Amino acid sequence: MTKHECGQTNTFRFEKPQTFGFSSGWANDFNPDGNYALTQRRNVSLEEIPARSILTGKQEIILLKNSQGSIRGISSGAGSSLYEKEGIILKIKRNGYKERGPTNEPFTYTRNAGNQTTETEEYRGILHKQTAINEYNAIQQLRKEGLCEAYKPIDILEYTIPQTNKKAHALITEVTSEVRLDEVILGIQGNILTEKIKTGELIFNETTGMFRTNNLDEEAFLNPQTQQDVYNIGYSLGSHYKEFHRKGWTRGYPHSWFGNEILNTDGTLSFVDLEDASKNKTNIHQQTERYQAQSALFAEFEHLGIRGLAHNAATLAQAFSEGYERTSRPIPIPQETIQRFIQYTQEANKHLWRNTQ
Repeated sequence: MTKHECGQTNTFRFEKPQTFGFSSGWANDFNPDGNYALTQRRNVSLEEIPARSILTGKQEIILLKNSQGSIRGISSGAGSSLYEKEGIILKIKRNGYKERGPTNEPFTYTRNAGNQTTETEEYRGILHKQTAINEYNAIQQLRKEGLCEAYKPIDILEYTIPQTNKKAHALITEVTSEVRLDEVILGIQGNILTEKIKTGELIFNETTGMFRTNNLDEEAFLNPQTQQDVYNIGYSLGSHYKEFHRKGWTRGYPHSWFGNEILNTDGTLSFVDLEDASKNKTNIHQQTERYQAQSALFAEFEHLGIRGLAHNAATLAQAFSEGYERTSRPIPIPQETIQRFIQYTQEANKHLWRNTQ
Protein backbone atom coordinates (compact mmCIF):
# COMPACT_ATOMS: atom_id res chain seq x y z
CA MET A 1 0.00 0.00 0.00
CA THR A 2 1.30 3.44 -0.90
CA LYS A 3 1.71 5.62 2.15
CA HIS A 4 -0.35 8.81 2.13
CA GLU A 5 0.25 11.43 4.75
CA CYS A 6 -1.02 14.94 5.37
CA GLY A 7 0.21 15.92 8.82
CA GLN A 8 0.77 19.30 10.44
CA THR A 9 3.93 21.29 10.02
CA ASN A 10 5.26 24.47 11.56
CA THR A 11 5.71 25.92 8.07
CA PHE A 12 2.59 27.34 6.48
CA ARG A 13 1.69 25.40 3.36
CA PHE A 14 -0.87 26.83 0.97
CA GLU A 15 -1.67 23.39 -0.45
CA LYS A 16 -2.58 21.87 2.95
CA PRO A 17 -3.24 24.86 5.20
CA GLN A 18 -3.95 24.82 8.91
CA THR A 19 -6.55 27.57 8.64
CA PHE A 20 -10.00 28.35 9.99
CA GLY A 21 -13.14 29.68 8.37
CA PHE A 22 -16.82 29.04 7.85
CA SER A 23 -16.30 25.85 5.82
CA SER A 24 -12.81 24.65 6.74
CA GLY A 25 -14.12 21.65 8.65
CA TRP A 26 -17.11 21.37 10.94
CA ALA A 27 -18.06 22.20 14.50
CA ASN A 28 -19.41 19.25 16.45
CA ASP A 29 -23.03 20.41 16.19
CA PHE A 30 -22.53 22.32 12.94
CA ASN A 31 -24.89 21.88 9.98
CA PRO A 32 -23.05 23.29 6.92
CA ASP A 33 -26.33 23.77 5.04
CA GLY A 34 -27.83 26.22 7.49
CA ASN A 35 -25.34 27.60 10.01
CA TYR A 36 -22.31 29.86 10.07
CA ALA A 37 -19.83 28.76 12.70
CA LEU A 38 -16.07 29.09 12.94
CA THR A 39 -14.48 25.77 11.97
CA GLN A 40 -10.90 24.57 11.68
CA ARG A 41 -9.18 22.23 9.28
CA ARG A 42 -9.53 18.80 10.87
CA ASN A 43 -7.44 15.69 10.58
CA VAL A 44 -9.41 12.90 8.92
CA SER A 45 -8.87 9.17 8.56
CA LEU A 46 -9.25 7.58 5.14
CA GLU A 47 -9.59 4.06 3.76
CA GLU A 48 -8.98 2.65 0.30
CA ILE A 49 -12.03 1.59 -1.73
CA PRO A 50 -12.03 0.12 -5.28
CA ALA A 51 -13.10 2.61 -7.94
CA ARG A 52 -13.15 3.09 -11.69
CA SER A 53 -12.06 6.11 -13.71
CA ILE A 54 -14.90 7.32 -15.91
CA LEU A 55 -12.30 9.07 -18.09
CA THR A 56 -10.09 6.05 -18.87
CA GLY A 57 -12.17 3.09 -17.71
CA LYS A 58 -9.22 1.84 -15.65
CA GLN A 59 -9.56 0.35 -12.18
CA GLU A 60 -8.38 2.81 -9.53
CA ILE A 61 -8.50 3.39 -5.77
CA ILE A 62 -10.44 6.12 -3.99
CA LEU A 63 -9.93 7.19 -0.38
CA LEU A 64 -13.17 7.53 1.57
CA LYS A 65 -13.46 8.95 5.06
CA ASN A 66 -13.65 6.29 7.74
CA SER A 67 -12.92 6.88 11.41
CA GLN A 68 -11.11 3.52 11.44
CA GLY A 69 -9.04 4.26 8.33
CA SER A 70 -5.25 4.13 8.50
CA ILE A 71 -4.49 6.85 5.94
CA ARG A 72 -4.27 10.47 7.11
CA GLY A 73 -5.68 13.56 5.44
CA ILE A 74 -7.16 16.92 6.37
CA SER A 75 -10.61 18.32 5.81
CA SER A 76 -11.77 20.56 3.01
CA GLY A 77 -15.19 21.50 4.29
CA ALA A 78 -17.46 18.82 5.69
CA GLY A 79 -17.54 16.76 2.50
CA SER A 80 -14.05 16.64 0.98
CA SER A 81 -10.45 15.83 1.92
CA LEU A 82 -6.84 16.66 1.07
CA TYR A 83 -4.08 14.08 1.22
CA GLU A 84 -0.46 13.82 0.17
CA LYS A 85 0.76 11.27 -2.35
CA GLU A 86 4.30 11.10 -3.65
CA GLY A 87 5.02 14.70 -2.75
CA ILE A 88 1.90 16.30 -4.22
CA ILE A 89 -1.39 17.26 -2.59
CA LEU A 90 -4.56 15.81 -4.03
CA LYS A 91 -8.09 16.84 -3.22
CA ILE A 92 -10.96 14.37 -3.25
CA LYS A 93 -14.12 16.37 -3.73
CA ARG A 94 -16.89 14.52 -1.92
CA ASN A 95 -15.52 11.48 -0.15
CA GLY A 96 -17.91 11.38 2.78
CA TYR A 97 -19.62 13.60 5.32
CA LYS A 98 -17.74 15.03 8.30
CA GLU A 99 -15.52 12.26 9.69
CA ARG A 100 -17.60 9.50 8.07
CA GLY A 101 -18.00 8.15 4.56
CA PRO A 102 -21.10 8.89 2.47
CA THR A 103 -24.08 8.94 4.83
CA ASN A 104 -27.74 8.27 4.18
CA GLU A 105 -28.95 11.58 5.63
CA PRO A 106 -31.43 13.14 3.18
CA PHE A 107 -31.41 16.95 2.93
CA THR A 108 -33.19 19.52 0.77
CA TYR A 109 -31.62 22.61 -0.82
CA THR A 110 -32.47 25.29 -3.37
CA ARG A 111 -30.88 24.62 -6.75
CA ASN A 112 -31.95 27.53 -8.97
CA ALA A 113 -32.16 31.18 -7.94
CA GLY A 114 -34.65 32.05 -10.67
CA ASN A 115 -37.51 29.71 -9.82
CA GLN A 116 -36.43 28.54 -6.34
CA THR A 117 -36.42 24.89 -7.37
CA THR A 118 -35.69 22.60 -4.45
CA GLU A 119 -34.03 19.22 -4.67
CA THR A 120 -33.56 16.49 -2.10
CA GLU A 121 -30.33 14.54 -1.96
CA GLU A 122 -30.41 11.05 -0.48
CA TYR A 123 -26.77 10.92 0.56
CA ARG A 124 -24.37 13.48 1.95
CA GLY A 125 -20.72 13.55 0.87
CA ILE A 126 -21.03 12.40 -2.74
CA LEU A 127 -21.01 13.91 -6.25
CA HIS A 128 -23.28 12.96 -9.10
CA LYS A 129 -21.60 11.98 -12.35
CA GLN A 130 -22.75 14.95 -14.44
CA THR A 131 -21.90 17.40 -11.65
CA ALA A 132 -18.36 16.04 -11.51
CA ILE A 133 -18.02 16.24 -15.30
CA ASN A 134 -19.28 19.84 -15.34
CA GLU A 135 -16.73 20.91 -12.74
CA TYR A 136 -13.87 18.98 -14.33
CA ASN A 137 -14.50 20.74 -17.64
CA ALA A 138 -14.92 24.17 -16.03
CA ILE A 139 -11.62 23.85 -14.14
CA GLN A 140 -9.82 22.84 -17.34
CA GLN A 141 -11.13 25.84 -19.24
CA LEU A 142 -10.57 28.33 -16.43
CA ARG A 143 -6.97 27.13 -16.02
CA LYS A 144 -6.38 27.97 -19.70
CA GLU A 145 -7.82 31.42 -19.07
CA GLY A 146 -5.68 32.03 -15.98
CA LEU A 147 -8.54 31.92 -13.48
CA CYS A 148 -7.96 28.59 -11.73
CA GLU A 149 -4.25 28.16 -11.12
CA ALA A 150 -4.76 26.42 -7.78
CA TYR A 151 -6.52 23.29 -9.11
CA LYS A 152 -5.54 20.87 -11.87
CA PRO A 153 -8.21 18.26 -12.71
CA ILE A 154 -6.84 14.70 -12.56
CA ASP A 155 -9.74 12.25 -12.70
CA ILE A 156 -13.37 11.47 -11.94
CA LEU A 157 -13.80 8.25 -9.99
CA GLU A 158 -16.90 6.09 -9.73
CA TYR A 159 -17.33 3.76 -6.78
CA THR A 160 -19.99 1.84 -4.91
CA ILE A 161 -20.92 3.26 -1.52
CA PRO A 162 -19.89 0.64 1.06
CA GLN A 163 -22.68 -1.67 2.22
CA THR A 164 -24.99 -0.47 -0.57
CA ASN A 165 -25.38 -0.96 -4.31
CA LYS A 166 -25.51 2.79 -4.97
CA LYS A 167 -22.94 4.33 -7.33
CA ALA A 168 -21.32 7.63 -6.43
CA HIS A 169 -18.60 9.85 -7.88
CA ALA A 170 -15.73 12.03 -6.72
CA LEU A 171 -13.58 14.63 -8.46
CA ILE A 172 -9.79 14.35 -8.02
CA THR A 173 -7.66 17.47 -8.42
CA GLU A 174 -4.03 18.30 -7.85
CA VAL A 175 -3.84 21.29 -5.51
CA THR A 176 -1.20 24.02 -5.21
CA SER A 177 -3.32 26.09 -2.80
CA GLU A 178 -6.43 25.39 -0.74
CA VAL A 179 -6.52 28.68 1.20
CA ARG A 180 -10.13 29.88 1.00
CA LEU A 181 -10.86 33.59 0.98
CA ASP A 182 -13.16 33.40 4.01
CA GLU A 183 -10.16 31.90 5.82
CA VAL A 184 -8.05 34.85 4.69
CA ILE A 185 -10.53 37.49 5.88
CA LEU A 186 -10.87 35.76 9.24
CA GLY A 187 -7.17 35.05 9.58
CA ILE A 188 -6.20 38.65 8.88
CA GLN A 189 -8.14 39.49 12.05
CA GLY A 190 -6.68 36.56 13.97
CA ASN A 191 -4.32 38.80 15.95
CA ILE A 192 -7.30 40.67 17.39
CA LEU A 193 -9.13 37.44 18.18
CA THR A 194 -6.00 36.19 19.94
CA GLU A 195 -5.61 39.38 21.97
CA LYS A 196 -9.25 39.42 23.07
CA ILE A 197 -9.18 35.75 24.04
CA LYS A 198 -6.11 36.43 26.18
CA THR A 199 -7.84 39.35 27.94
CA GLY A 200 -11.03 37.34 28.49
CA GLU A 201 -13.14 39.68 26.34
CA LEU A 202 -13.84 36.78 23.96
CA ILE A 203 -14.72 33.24 24.98
CA PHE A 204 -14.66 30.74 22.12
CA ASN A 205 -16.73 27.56 22.27
CA GLU A 206 -14.87 24.84 20.37
CA THR A 207 -17.96 22.64 20.23
CA THR A 208 -20.33 25.14 18.60
CA GLY A 209 -17.76 27.28 16.79
CA MET A 210 -19.31 30.41 18.32
CA PHE A 211 -18.09 33.28 20.50
CA ARG A 212 -19.37 34.77 23.72
CA THR A 213 -18.32 38.32 24.55
CA ASN A 214 -17.36 39.79 27.92
CA ASN A 215 -17.25 43.61 27.74
CA LEU A 216 -15.57 43.33 24.35
CA ASP A 217 -13.91 46.43 22.93
CA GLU A 218 -15.33 46.26 19.39
CA GLU A 219 -13.18 49.19 18.27
CA ALA A 220 -10.15 46.92 18.29
CA PHE A 221 -11.36 45.40 15.00
CA LEU A 222 -11.44 48.83 13.35
CA ASN A 223 -7.74 49.68 13.53
CA PRO A 224 -6.30 51.23 10.33
CA GLN A 225 -4.06 48.29 9.39
CA THR A 226 -6.88 45.75 9.65
CA GLN A 227 -9.21 48.01 7.69
CA GLN A 228 -6.60 48.39 4.93
CA ASP A 229 -5.96 44.64 4.77
CA VAL A 230 -9.68 43.90 4.57
CA TYR A 231 -10.00 46.50 1.83
CA ASN A 232 -7.06 45.00 -0.10
CA ILE A 233 -8.72 41.57 -0.03
CA GLY A 234 -12.10 42.88 -1.15
CA TYR A 235 -10.64 45.05 -3.91
CA SER A 236 -8.65 42.12 -5.30
CA LEU A 237 -11.73 39.92 -5.18
CA GLY A 238 -13.80 42.48 -7.10
CA SER A 239 -11.11 42.83 -9.77
CA HIS A 240 -10.96 39.06 -10.25
CA TYR A 241 -14.74 38.80 -10.55
CA LYS A 242 -14.62 41.55 -13.16
CA GLU A 243 -12.23 39.39 -15.19
CA PHE A 244 -14.32 36.26 -14.56
CA HIS A 245 -17.40 38.01 -15.95
CA ARG A 246 -15.49 39.79 -18.73
CA LYS A 247 -14.52 36.37 -20.06
CA GLY A 248 -18.16 35.37 -20.11
CA TRP A 249 -18.39 33.19 -17.01
CA THR A 250 -21.12 33.00 -14.41
CA ARG A 251 -20.68 30.91 -11.32
CA GLY A 252 -24.27 29.76 -10.97
CA TYR A 253 -26.48 29.28 -7.97
CA PRO A 254 -25.97 28.00 -5.27
CA HIS A 255 -22.16 28.35 -5.51
CA SER A 256 -21.70 32.14 -5.45
CA TRP A 257 -21.06 32.57 -1.75
CA PHE A 258 -17.94 34.10 -0.31
CA GLY A 259 -15.15 31.57 0.20
CA ASN A 260 -15.36 29.70 -3.11
CA GLU A 261 -12.17 31.45 -4.16
CA ILE A 262 -8.62 30.30 -3.46
CA LEU A 263 -5.65 32.53 -2.62
CA ASN A 264 -2.64 31.64 -4.79
CA THR A 265 0.84 32.21 -3.39
CA ASP A 266 1.39 35.21 -5.68
CA GLY A 267 -1.73 36.97 -4.39
CA THR A 268 -3.95 36.20 -7.37
CA LEU A 269 -7.17 34.23 -6.91
CA SER A 270 -8.53 30.99 -8.33
CA PHE A 271 -12.25 30.29 -8.78
CA VAL A 272 -13.33 26.88 -7.47
CA ASP A 273 -16.53 24.96 -6.65
CA LEU A 274 -17.68 25.27 -10.22
CA GLU A 275 -20.43 22.66 -10.44
CA ASP A 276 -22.85 25.12 -12.04
CA ALA A 277 -20.37 27.46 -13.75
CA SER A 278 -21.08 28.29 -17.37
CA LYS A 279 -20.42 30.86 -20.06
CA ASN A 280 -23.71 32.72 -19.97
CA LYS A 281 -23.20 36.43 -20.55
CA THR A 282 -26.89 37.28 -20.20
CA ASN A 283 -26.74 36.48 -16.48
CA ILE A 284 -23.65 38.48 -15.53
CA HIS A 285 -25.40 41.50 -14.04
CA GLN A 286 -27.60 39.29 -11.87
CA GLN A 287 -24.61 37.31 -10.70
CA THR A 288 -22.67 40.47 -9.87
CA GLU A 289 -25.49 41.88 -7.81
CA ARG A 290 -26.01 38.57 -6.09
CA TYR A 291 -22.35 38.28 -5.20
CA GLN A 292 -22.21 41.81 -3.80
CA ALA A 293 -25.30 41.11 -1.73
CA GLN A 294 -23.83 37.89 -0.42
CA SER A 295 -20.57 39.64 0.40
CA ALA A 296 -22.58 42.11 2.45
CA LEU A 297 -24.46 39.23 4.01
CA PHE A 298 -21.08 38.05 5.12
CA ALA A 299 -22.31 40.07 8.08
CA GLU A 300 -23.36 36.55 9.00
CA PHE A 301 -20.28 37.33 11.06
CA GLU A 302 -22.89 38.64 13.46
CA HIS A 303 -23.77 35.04 14.19
CA LEU A 304 -20.35 34.83 15.79
CA GLY A 305 -21.46 37.61 18.13
CA ILE A 306 -18.79 40.19 17.18
CA ARG A 307 -20.03 43.45 15.66
CA GLY A 308 -16.50 44.51 14.73
CA LEU A 309 -16.21 41.54 12.39
CA ALA A 310 -19.56 42.44 10.81
CA HIS A 311 -18.37 46.01 10.29
CA ASN A 312 -15.31 44.75 8.45
CA ALA A 313 -17.56 42.55 6.31
CA ALA A 314 -19.25 45.74 5.12
CA THR A 315 -15.81 47.17 4.27
CA LEU A 316 -15.11 43.98 2.32
CA ALA A 317 -18.33 44.37 0.31
CA GLN A 318 -17.59 48.02 -0.48
CA ALA A 319 -14.05 47.19 -1.59
CA PHE A 320 -15.39 44.38 -3.77
CA SER A 321 -17.71 46.82 -5.53
CA GLU A 322 -14.89 49.33 -6.11
CA GLY A 323 -12.50 46.65 -7.35
CA TYR A 324 -15.13 45.43 -9.78
CA GLU A 325 -15.95 48.88 -11.12
CA ARG A 326 -12.50 50.45 -11.28
CA THR A 327 -10.16 47.77 -12.63
CA SER A 328 -9.34 46.45 -16.08
CA ARG A 329 -7.30 43.45 -14.91
CA PRO A 330 -7.05 41.22 -11.80
CA ILE A 331 -5.22 42.93 -8.92
CA PRO A 332 -3.31 40.57 -6.56
CA ILE A 333 -3.63 40.80 -2.80
CA PRO A 334 -0.40 42.49 -1.58
CA GLN A 335 2.25 40.19 -0.16
CA GLU A 336 2.36 42.25 3.04
CA THR A 337 -1.31 41.44 3.65
CA ILE A 338 -0.68 37.76 2.92
CA GLN A 339 2.22 37.58 5.36
CA ARG A 340 0.10 39.15 8.11
CA PHE A 341 -2.68 36.66 7.35
CA ILE A 342 -0.25 33.74 7.77
CA GLN A 343 1.23 35.10 11.00
CA TYR A 344 -2.11 35.98 12.59
CA THR A 345 -3.70 32.67 11.55
CA GLN A 346 -0.91 30.69 13.20
CA GLU A 347 -1.22 32.77 16.38
CA ALA A 348 -5.00 32.41 16.56
CA ASN A 349 -4.89 28.64 15.99
CA LYS A 350 -2.99 28.27 19.27
CA HIS A 351 -5.75 29.98 21.25
CA LEU A 352 -9.00 29.06 19.50
CA TRP A 353 -8.74 25.26 19.45
CA ARG A 354 -6.91 24.30 22.63
CA ASN A 355 -8.74 21.06 23.25
CA THR A 356 -9.45 19.65 19.78
CA GLN A 357 -7.16 18.03 17.22
